Amino acid sequence: MGILLSKPQPDSIVQQQRTIYPALTGLRFIAASIIFVFHNQDLIPETVPLLLRNIIAEFHIGVSVFFVLSGFLIANQFNGTSFEKPKAYLKYLAIRFGRIFPLYWAILIVLQMLWLFSIPEFFIHAALLKGYFRGFHPGVAQAWSLTVELAFYACAPFLYKATLKGKMLHAFLVVTLIGVALASIGSTLTYLGLNPHEFVPDLKFAAFNTFFGRASEFFAGMLLYYFIIPKGKEWPVKWMPVTYGGIIFLIVSSLILHAFQTPTAFSIHTWSGLAFHHTVIPFAIAVILYGLIRENTFLGQLLSTRFFMLLGNASYAFYLIHFGWVNNWLIYNVTDSPFLLFIILWAISIGVYLAFDKPVYLWLRKKISAI
Repeated sequence: MGILLSKPQPDSIVQQQRTIYPALTGLRFIAASIIFVFHNQDLIPETVPLLLRNIIAEFHIGVSVFFVLSGFLIANQFNGTSFEKPKAYLKYLAIRFGRIFPLYWAILIVLQMLWLFSIPEFFIHAALLKGYFRGFHPGVAQAWSLTVELAFYACAPFLYKATLKGKMLHAFLVVTLIGVALASIGSTLTYLGLNPHEFVPDLKFAAFNTFFGRASEFFAGMLLYYFIIPKGKEWPVKWMPVTYGGIIFLIVSSLILHAFQTPTAFSIHTWSGLAFHHTVIPFAIAVILYGLIRENTFLGQLLSTRFFMLLGNASYAFYLIHFGWVNNWLIYNVTDSPFLLFIILWAISIGVYLAFDKPVYLWLRKKISAI
């Protein structure tokens, strides 16, 4: 099932050779679900074994799954695309923005009516710039990861071109240096007393909250697409399917990551934990993706079913509503049972995806592509 890189074609953002990976769509459901469990881990009874609770404490890696997936799928989208003309790049950005902003804005507007942000602060949230600041109200708290995604989308065509020229490592170093530069600017402003809203206040913030610090997750996906899948590399452990081997690898890596936790900081908020997370976790996730693409396993078949693909497509809506005012309203007015909340939130997410998210995105994509 090898994928051959084709030569870039003229100014088009429609990929005729794009490959569809159904199981990777279904995987989005798993990623969103474990993030839900992570955000509700305080409701887990103490009777649950400590080992399992330690694994759940690292379920924030669901976000990493989304980032590695983005790296892979955007590389797949770029197959046969040229960005030689600015118009192609702007159309690509408009389509990607059209996927993220409409539903996010709808949720943010309701939050604005509840919270009444100042106009400047509302603009920061609406433009998804909050992810670069620590000092503003969290707003849609999980939207920090959308800021990371948007930065990747903006940089991706340039990373794509660098990769085709064999300069992926150079591109990674440039991206990392940009993160260091942002942290230097923010820390300098803080030192001068000119950073009231804490713009990228330090290097750890840049490493955890920005694309420039988390680029390794996206690069892992791109590396998988460009250099592993086309070469048809075989999994060396014949008795263990790569999909399940990757899952075991990720679980063990999560337990090791948890060992970096201190009494005052989560594992990923320590430098050692952050370094481990940014190097080992993306690799483990890429192994799972490789297995889902290459192998015919029960899990791959399950995630490829129409139902799980629907759940995967609705995962963006679920991600935006599972934590925040929608979830809080359900807790106070419907149920505080995590299991029932999980079911209800997924039902709402499917409805939102079918009634709003999907039709709005398809309409915007059609209009933008026609320009």
